[in-house]
Amino acid sequence: MADAIDTGPRQQTLKALQGLRDIVLKGEVEAGERLSEVALSTRLDVSRTPLRTALQRLEQEGLVEAIASGGFAVRRFSRNDVIDAIELRGVLRRHRSPSCGGTWRAIRGTSPTRGCRGGTRCSGRAGPGKPGFWSL
Repeated sequence: MADAIDTGPRQQTLKALQGLRDIVLKGEVEAGERLSEVALSTRLDVSRTPLRTALQRLEQEGLVEAIASGGFAVRRFSRNDVIDAIELRGVLRRHRSPSCGGTWRAIRGTSPTRGCRGGTRCSGRAGPGKPGFWSL
């Protein structure tokens, strides 16, 4: 019974999302490199449907980009992109609530700069690389 829960479509999508994010953030694929669905689904041991869902989510997050010929490639970041990300991190750090312990979990459509109350939740169990979390 536990196996049926662990291998459901939602779990497969989360597995694909976390695996893809790790591959991209660890630099295991070069910026601009096309991501092969067949190779990735084999590597991550997930079917292609949850893999496609994960790729679409990573596109929304800005880690990959859709390419004209179909599929996805790892996004190239410019110097300005990196500077903007560092500045955003500074803004978030200045506006965090002390009760958050430095970790924010955003609820869809809200800003992480609003604090623990009024639209965002905190979670002390969050960590770097977890979906939907900012680590400050």
